[in-house]
Amino acid sequence: MTQSPVAVDTNSHGELFILDDALNVVQKLKPTAFGAAIRQAFMLTQSGNYKESVPYWEEVIKLNALFSPAYHGLAQAAFNEGDYAKAIAYYKLAGDAAGYSDSFWQLRLQWFQRHFSLIANSLLIASVALAVALRLKRNFRFGAPSRPRWKRPRQTWIRQLRHAFYILKHPLDGFSDLRFKNSGGYVSAFLLLGSAVLVLLVKTYYTGFSFNPRPASELNGGFIMSGFLVSWLSWVVCHYLIGSIQQGEARFKDVFVGSSYALFPFVLLSLPLALVSNVLTLSEASIYQFFEWGAMLWCGALFFWKIQSLQNYSVGETVVNIALTLLAMIVMWVLIFTVFGLASELVSFGYTIYQEVTK
Repeated sequence: MTQSPVAVDTNSHGELFILDDALNVVQKLKPTAFGAAIRQAFMLTQSGNYKESVPYWEEVIKLNALFSPAYHGLAQAAFNEGDYAKAIAYYKLAGDAAGYSDSFWQLRLQWFQRHFSLIANSLLIASVALAVALRLKRNFRFGAPSRPRWKRPRQTWIRQLRHAFYILKHPLDGFSDLRFKNSGGYVSAFLLLGSAVLVLLVKTYYTGFSFNPRPASELNGGFIMSGFLVSWLSWVVCHYLIGSIQQGEARFKDVFVGSSYALFPFVLLSLPLALVSNVLTLSEASIYQFFEWGAMLWCGALFFWKIQSLQNYSVGETVVNIALTLLAMIVMWVLIFTVFGLASELVSFGYTIYQEVTK
């Protein structure tokens, strides 16, 4: 055991010498097989001898399969050799999103170069076919749908779901129709809320590694889903209570249904965005972030217009209502955690007394 080291040095064999003035000795430390393999592998990698470093990195993995720099070294070697598929696998094991993205970009470029003629010819044929179909439809009026003689019910959950698209185009009028024309209901609201939860889980687990480098083992779908639902329900309850105090006109049903419809942009954009992210690289990160933030801002705007329309508020009153609702949510959860903490302590105290009495 070293007590007072005053000097450290190494030799060409990787041995470490420590001068200890308290013990008046020079301690010699030899590297283990694991340390020697790491040292040699790093030296070869840093000098650009990637191919020669592969056996040493593989030896490191045999000794410790959880040593992520070894996978990074193997990924660099595979990338340098042009084996981008293997580099992608190793970069993913190393948790390196940037290296994964660069390898995927090269692999995607190779695929595009091999299939460019097929893609170009397919697009040309599809364009010609579409132009011919439009010309025939214009000249001969093909494909005109015949109107069904039967009539659908005036209010169904299908029509209520279709109203979500109307809200995207006319948010103020659309949210007003939820109340005054009964254009939305609990069934459609629960369907939209369930779709938002499903899309959130798909986005969490199936977003491309370049944009979500966390391994699936570290993701807790139940926790994410519960956190989303609890936050949303807290918003609905607190907003309804604050609106009642501030002389808002919305009923609880209006707040519940309107809050579900305000999530529709997230449902509409996040699912295709999560799937498309698997073919994007970090060089297209601006595209991914544009649509991701666009969906969030669109939802935020719909929540704002929902409050303004259903509660019949001005812009200033809407801002005040949102601030008070967020404050109420914080207070509510502080009280809930406090009550649960005190209840847990009370149960523990009662159980302790019971143990003392029954002894």
